[in-house]
Amino acid sequence: MEHTHVLEALVTCLSPEPPLIRELCEIAKRNEAKLQTGATWLLKRLQENGMSFAST
Repeated sequence: MEHTHVLEALVTCLSPEPPLIRELCEIAKRNEAKLQTGATWLLKRLQENGMSFAST
C-alpha cells in the first residue's frame, strides 16, 4: 500500500473494540479491493500493536 499515512493516523485514533473489529472484518470480505486492503491493513496494524483476535 503506497499511501499509508492516513491509515497510520486512523489506527492511532481508533478504539479497538469488538464492534470495530467485526466491521473491519466485514469490510475485508467485500469485493472492493481498496476497501479490503485498507481494512486488512488496519487489522494487521492493530495486531502488531498487541491486540489479539478470537473467533466468536
